[in-house]
Amino acid sequence: MRDELRIPDEFRGDLGVVADVYESVERTHPGLGKLMVAVLLHDRADMALFVVGLAGTGKSKVTDALLKANWRRGMQMRDLTKASLARWGDDLQNFNGTIVVDDLARADSDYIMHQTYKTLIELCFNHGTDKATFHYRIQISNFYASVIMNCQPVIFRQIIGARDWDAFVRDRAARFYHIIRPTQENPADIELPQLPRLRKDDVKLNVDNIDPNLGAEAAARLAWQFSRGRAKLHLISLLKASAALNGREETTSADAWLVKEIYSRGILEHLLTSSTELEGRRRFDSNLYALISEFATLRRPIEIRELAERFGYSTRTIYNIARRLRRWVTTNSSPPKLVPTQDLIELMREAGIEWEG
Repeated sequence: MRDELRIPDEFRGDLGVVADVYESVERTHPGLGKLMVAVLLHDRADMALFVVGLAGTGKSKVTDALLKANWRRGMQMRDLTKASLARWGDDLQNFNGTIVVDDLARADSDYIMHQTYKTLIELCFNHGTDKATFHYRIQISNFYASVIMNCQPVIFRQIIGARDWDAFVRDRAARFYHIIRPTQENPADIELPQLPRLRKDDVKLNVDNIDPNLGAEAAARLAWQFSRGRAKLHLISLLKASAALNGREETTSADAWLVKEIYSRGILEHLLTSSTELEGRRRFDSNLYALISEFATLRRPIEIRELAERFGYSTRTIYNIARRLRRWVTTNSSPPKLVPTQDLIELMREAGIEWEG
């Protein structure tokens, strides 16, 4: 399978910075180029973003590079609860920058983790907060920043399964499913080319410059993650962010193409989540996520023994997981291997992942 960002020749001029970023990162850190572009795009859009990926897939490398890019102020946090807002209030007032949570699992408890992402999402989406308790009142305004939060699938399973997912989180925070596991480790930091300092608010949204079909495709892919109204608002921000990231003061069809490509992974959320109710708690299948990540990385059928060693389980556990996922994976013998079914291959292809096995 491949995880590529194949920019058409007709758009390479308008997406020159994105092309440079993607190609330079892929040369030194193969498999991280598309994630780097996705993070830079959402950072420029001042959006909250969950980066979901297995341990050791390069999430921290990418967010470290984002903070080092130095196009505006950057800040790294481990946790931020409503109570600790009082301590951070002066730093976050009139904040225009980038906040990174390197690993949501590092929070001291599940409660603090949930408070962290909810507090940051509220700040990001509402550009501030106004909270009052018996002991204090916190007012933060003019907060125009991005929030990038790294987490593993097992942690994201808790986030998407929480009761406030549909009521609050889903429409306010984007998700990028980073499924490629780099097979060539490079301990060196990612070095990014010089980035333009243009902000999305400096960009004019020119709908006449955007091919209607590309615009519709981009909107449809955002609708995999957001409700229709929110998808439209986020699309406008992302189109302007793409133009700003590439140093342009007006949107073009190239921006719609880039948004469409970055959000091709959204269909995985439909595959990986389920619920027994229309407005009930959702379940996120982290086992299937892990298998998709392995198929995408290795581009071949995977020996059951190899999977057991990779994740530290017995072969019996792998067989039991495969049996529960029989719609999506099948086994063959000599030696025993897992292979994606045709249904899974077609869904992965729609998410921009080509199966070569």
